[in-house]
Amino acid sequence: EQVVACEQQGKRQVEHLPESLCLEITPRCNLTCSHCATHGTPEAHEAHNRMAEIPEEFLAQLSETVFPSLTSVSGIGRGEPLYLSDETWNSLVDKLRRNHVLFSVVTNGVLIRKRMTPDIIAMIDTLTVSIDGLAQDTFGANRGQANFEKIISNVRYFHETRKALNLPRRPKLCISWTMKRNNIHEMLDFLEVIKEFEPDIMFTRHLMIFHEYD
Repeated sequence: EQVVACEQQGKRQVEHLPESLCLEITPRCNLTCSHCATHGTPEAHEAHNRMAEIPEEFLAQLSETVFPSLTSVSGIGRGEPLYLSDETWNSLVDKLRRNHVLFSVVTNGVLIRKRMTPDIIAMIDTLTVSIDGLAQDTFGANRGQANFEKIISNVRYFHETRKALNLPRRPKLCISWTMKRNNIHEMLDFLEVIKEFEPDIMFTRHLMIFHEYD
């Protein structure tokens, strides 16, 4: 009711707490995807990987003040959210679980099996996996030399696990594809490959230019 009232009145300052929150939990990443704004060059990658992940004291403050009002948190930002230290990851998951908050993640897919255990998958609103190529040469060039078959295997694991859990609210799977000159011809064949995973969303966008070589 407060949300509706504030929107109808066009208020610039609101009394109510947010229902959802986008939270950068780490600027660090385990890949150097060529078109990434923050990890696309060795210098940028090194600089961001020296930065700190979200502090425990800040997480604790959020858990006490904001998390009780939330329905979802989206882990998105300059880094790979699944690349958190075990300590910070466990703390975040614990605070989300205690407050009954769903978690959305945008990931490169490398650490899905490590982080997306069945108990965590039950808390997921949407898992978005960035896959920007079908042939290994294309995929590797775009995704920091990651292995395509490993990422597809990880997506398969997530999909099969979410089906086996038979939850009343099935976690959503989104596949993200950045369209580039080197991969646009592979997109239609890629759609055939991912059909088995029953993706809820297919998200595409054109290349955003961050570096001279693009």
